[in-house]
Amino acid sequence: MRLSSKISALAVGLIALALGLAACGGGSEESGGSSSGGSGSTSLKIGDVVALTGPAAEFGPSWDKAAKIAVEEGNAAAKEAGLSFNADISAADEGSSPQTAVAATRKLVAEGSNCVLGGLAFSIPMAEGVTIPGEVPQITPATTSPLYSELHAKGGFTFRTIPSDAFGDQMLADYLVNVLGGAKGKLISVAARDDSYGAPAAEAFVEAWQERGGETQGPVLYNPNATSYDAEAAKIVANNPAAFVIFDEPGTYAKVGAALLRTGSFDASKLYSTSGFPSEIPPGTPPAALEGAHFVNPGVPPGGKALEGFEKAFASSSLEPKKMQPYSQNNYDGAVICMLAAAAAKSSEGSAIAKQIPEVTKKGAPEFTYGQLRQAFEAIKAGKPIFYNALSGSTPFDENGDPTSTIAAVTEYKNGKLVQVGQLELTAGGKLIEK
Repeated sequence: MRLSSKISALAVGLIALALGLAACGGGSEESGGSSSGGSGSTSLKIGDVVALTGPAAEFGPSWDKAAKIAVEEGNAAAKEAGLSFNADISAADEGSSPQTAVAATRKLVAEGSNCVLGGLAFSIPMAEGVTIPGEVPQITPATTSPLYSELHAKGGFTFRTIPSDAFGDQMLADYLVNVLGGAKGKLISVAARDDSYGAPAAEAFVEAWQERGGETQGPVLYNPNATSYDAEAAKIVANNPAAFVIFDEPGTYAKVGAALLRTGSFDASKLYSTSGFPSEIPPGTPPAALEGAHFVNPGVPPGGKALEGFEKAFASSSLEPKKMQPYSQNNYDGAVICMLAAAAAKSSEGSAIAKQIPEVTKKGAPEFTYGQLRQAFEAIKAGKPIFYNALSGSTPFDENGDPTSTIAAVTEYKNGKLVQVGQLELTAGGKLIEK
């Protein structure tokens, strides 16, 4: 969702050091992997790179908690299934720069992590600088940049449990066709933070809206580290557009939103995005800058018993925080997929785990989802194929390690809280599924 091709170059200077350290995490096999029927012992270490500081810090603690719940449940399920398997998990702060993200990843891998979850803003430098050269599978819960897809060809080590913006922008455009009663003659003002989350997402949306016969102005691209956004705000609200589409992160949008309100011409109920925003309007953000805003979040589960079970487990867990943020399910899935793949590989070798990730998420095999991990591990122990139907709806993966989910949650800030108001299914022309 938030990474920059520009910043990946900054990680180059760290790659040489990362290469030496990465081997510490990607190359340990502790399982006696040649044993049949799952009789060997496998010890897996999962590294969780989450934003604990910086503009997306609202999300990190919730995502880390979700992954820890996955490890707790996975270990219990494997034990019940009779497998000699154990996983543990350690977290590190992605921070607010590619340098801190690469350093966090390098630390976890040096400490023995065989599978890495994350990141948010800096997944590409993490992968290029550490996990790919170290042959450690990396599963991000939130990176939507189309550039991330290109990394999978470099050995098959990168995956994600959220669809690419190339997919999400199509869904957003289809949703706006429904909302605005068609695209023809409807002007949408497009803006974004100037990195390779925001810029490619904005450009892709412009193309998608124009393909549907609509009109656009912009995209207005702004420096996420700027001190003032008044000039950009004036351009965004010009010409009284039918809607605003802005791609940003909570921390930056607090300042952008304040600038938009100062124009006197901004109505947050006309704001739409595919960006993930927290469950409540973040402190420091003027409530009027988000109240009534809508978000189309691809890769979110459609509801049902599995989701209800996870939400109950999250709420009853003694771990902090108590409040769950969007895409926590996606990080839960990443941890589960790491565990299932390691069990199927009978190995904690990074390359062996990476090869099994597509195998334990392959459609057509017997299906297991949240609440059925014991049965999934039993099948693996018996040498049978499985399809882990991810809680986030993000599996199976395609040839780029990208999810094939077609469901998105439509959410809206109502009285300061983000609530789901519908679902969008990408079909021919788009289809809005109301709750």
